[in-house]
Amino acid sequence: MIKHLTLVLMLFATAFVVYGQTPPSLDHFNCYFTSGTVQPVTVQLLDQFSPATAPGTRVADIRMVRFCNPVQKALSSGVTTPILHPRSHLAMYIVDPQPAIPRTVVVQNQFGVQTLTTGSAIILAVPSGKALPTATGAPPPPPPIPQDLDHFECYRASGPSPGLTVLLKDQFQSEFASVLSPILFCNPVRKTRQIVDPIGIVQTVVTPITNPQGHLTCYAKSISQFQTTIFYNNQFVPQISTGVPPSTVVSNDDILCVPSLKLRWAVIPTPTAFPTAASAQNGVPQ
Repeated sequence: MIKHLTLVLMLFATAFVVYGQTPPSLDHFNCYFTSGTVQPVTVQLLDQFSPATAPGTRVADIRMVRFCNPVQKALSSGVTTPILHPRSHLAMYIVDPQPAIPRTVVVQNQFGVQTLTTGSAIILAVPSGKALPTATGAPPPPPPIPQDLDHFECYRASGPSPGLTVLLKDQFQSEFASVLSPILFCNPVRKTRQIVDPIGIVQTVVTPITNPQGHLTCYAKSISQFQTTIFYNNQFVPQISTGVPPSTVVSNDDILCVPSLKLRWAVIPTPTAFPTAASAQNGVPQ
């Protein structure tokens, strides 16, 4: 009886560890709309959805569509999650169309355990530095690229809405926001890119995954009106010979990305076609 009770307690403790935690050292992100131009870069992406026999996702063109600040989040229960890495931001680039492989993904985060359905990869989220215009109007120096944050390959996602209101506070504003349905699920991803240096030598640059447990589930949220100009820097910004980083206008935050554990996932099998009456009569297998 004692051995049985001990086993039950051990199983309960294991379940608590799996279902009660969120990824370590990963912030929440509040994402603002921005509009960039298409960049013809070629990268190879390898994440935890990639088959062992496949080279991963090949991306040929990207365009920045969101810029994400780390954000402090407070729940109505009083639980507040602070910002861990205030200088580590994410630039979200929409990628050229990728094949859709439907999957079910069970995730755990501060909103509970949720089952998502995912589709094609649509976003590459890139660690980025951010700087604001100076008081004198002179452009700031290029902000450093964060080294404590992974790249993420983000897939279209759907699932039930948490139906919660949260208090968000980032480097731009504070707001109460309604959390709506999930729209993206993001795996940390290994990125390989070939770069031609100024003298024509091709270099292969590999950015590995540093936090394999750290995923993001991104939810649509109620929109807050806002607009400003930022300067940014990341691995897709060309070498800044002028000393002036590129700038973009950001506005109207509409996505909240929440650190998540991926508990399990599976590819959704393709439905088997049922034989038609005509083919059945002809003895043709379907």
